This record gives sequence, structure tokens and C-alpha cells, in this order.
Amino acid sequence: MVVLTHSHLDHMATTFAFPSSELVVGEGELDAAREAFWPQFIDAFTVDRVKEVRTVRRGEALVRLCDGVHIMHTPGHTSGSLCILVESGDERVAIVGDVAMTQEEYVDRRLSHWYPPESRDQINRGLDRVAEWGPTRVVPGHDAAFRVVT
Repeated sequence: MVVLTHSHLDHMATTFAFPSSELVVGEGELDAAREAFWPQFIDAFTVDRVKEVRTVRRGEALVRLCDGVHIMHTPGHTSGSLCILVESGDERVAIVGDVAMTQEEYVDRRLSHWYPPESRDQINRGLDRVAEWGPTRVVPGHDAAFRVVT
């Protein structure tokens, strides 16, 4: 199983390395990638290479993928952004993709000035929901994993 947190190339370009896998993606993410880039290029390393595509619909609550692994729809960075929530023993790990690119964005909510107000609001609501889940560790999209201090 391959989960795409969102459809930007730096987070999805190696999907082809996992042939015959199930691809899990937020609703509309592949369409957005097709519009932003060459459609045949996107399909060549995603849907043409995987066994099946599972779409997490916008607004869906926590979606169970398998024992101890759930997906949460957290729009803002993109409309279909997903966070992956993993429970293993005493650890609760939140893989947040670019909903928080760095530890600073997650902890201090210092979001890029490029986000419009609506996106900032969506990101903050999504990060609030992730925090309510109670992660012990967070993996941001472009920074090292870190422990959550409670």
C-alpha cells in the first residue's frame, strides 16, 4: 500500500517503484496533478503502475487502512491532503505531509505567507484534529521527525 499525503511531485514521483500496490489518495488529488502537469506523465507513475486506487473522500472522518493505521483528511495545503496516523505499542505517530512542512509549522503554526486565509484556517483545523488524536511523534513533510511535548 502506498499513501500519498498530497499530489505534489516531490511526494508522489516514486509511486512507480511500488508496482502492484494499492494507492491511497485524497479525493481530487490525482485530477489536480493531471491539471498541473502532463496528464499522461502523472498516470504513467501512478494509476498505470498500481493494482488499484483507493480514494479518501473529502470530509471523511478517520479512515482505517489496517490495524493501527488510519488516514485523516486534512485539507489546506491541497484540497485532498491526508495525514497518516499510526499506532504501534506506546507510540502514536502522525505523518502529516506538507500540512506541516516543518516542526515549527506544526508546533508554532507559523505557516507560509503564500497560503490564502481560507487555506490557513483549514490547515489549522486539520492540525488541531491531529493534535487531538494525541501523537507522541510527528513526521512533517520537509523536516526531521520530532517528539511531541505535552
